[in-house]
Amino acid sequence: ANLSKTSKPLEANGSYTAKIKMKPQFTYLMSDGTTGFFRATTFGGGSKIPIAVVINQDKGLAVALKDAGKVWWTLLNPSTWQTTNAVYSSAALVAAENGYAQTWDGATTMNGQVKATSTNFPAFKAIGDYNPGVPLTGALAGKKWYMPASGEWKYAYPLGCCEQPITTSNWYKWYGRLADIAFTQVGGTELVGNNNDKWYCASTEYGASHASGMAFRNHSLTISYGDKNVDQFSRAFIKY
Repeated sequence: ANLSKTSKPLEANGSYTAKIKMKPQFTYLMSDGTTGFFRATTFGGGSKIPIAVVINQDKGLAVALKDAGKVWWTLLNPSTWQTTNAVYSSAALVAAENGYAQTWDGATTMNGQVKATSTNFPAFKAIGDYNPGVPLTGALAGKKWYMPASGEWKYAYPLGCCEQPITTSNWYKWYGRLADIAFTQVGGTELVGNNNDKWYCASTEYGASHASGMAFRNHSLTISYGDKNVDQFSRAFIKY
C-alpha cells in the first residue's frame, strides 16, 4: 500500500488500515513446451505464447485456456455401457486418471472406436479437434489434447487457492473467481464465469448410464456424474 499518497496526514504511533490486493502466481504451459509465470507470456510483457494453465507440475499436467465446446458426451444409447472400465463408487471417480487412454485408445471403448475421432462421441471429438490457435513446438510437438478422467479434474482445485485434498464426490469450498483469473488474464475462458454452476464432462463413465464430470460454482466444486445425452462443456487437458 502506498501510504505516501493518502490525503490524511500520518501521525506518529497512529493506527491505519491498508487495503492490499493480492493475486496468486499461476504457472502457464507455453506453445514451445516451456513453462513460466504471467510475466513470461505475451500478455504480461514477455515473448512466450500461453496455451494452458499448469495444474500439476509433478505429473506434467495442464488444462487448456479455452473450452472445446458444449455438446453431448455420446450420441449413442445412454443406457448402453460404452467404455470397458466404468466405475461404480465415489472413491473410484476421484481416483480415475486414465483420460488419455479413454480419449485416444480404441481398446477402452466397447465397440473399438477411438472416441477422439468418432462423431458418436461429440465431447471427445471436440477435444480431439481442439486448436489453441498456435502450433505446438519443442517438447509439445506431436502431443495430443485429451478429455480428462474424473480424477484428473481434482488437480484444478488449487487454482482456487485451496489445498484440501479431494477424496470423495462431496462439495468442496474454493474461490472460483480467483481460479478464473488464471485463464482470463491470458485471453482464456473462465471455468465458472457468470454460470455459477458450470458442468465439465470427464471421460470416466459412472455405471452404464451416466458420465462423470466436475461442477464448478463460485464458492464450491464437486466431482460427480450426470446424463450422457445433454449438452456439457468440455475442456481439453494435455501432458507436457
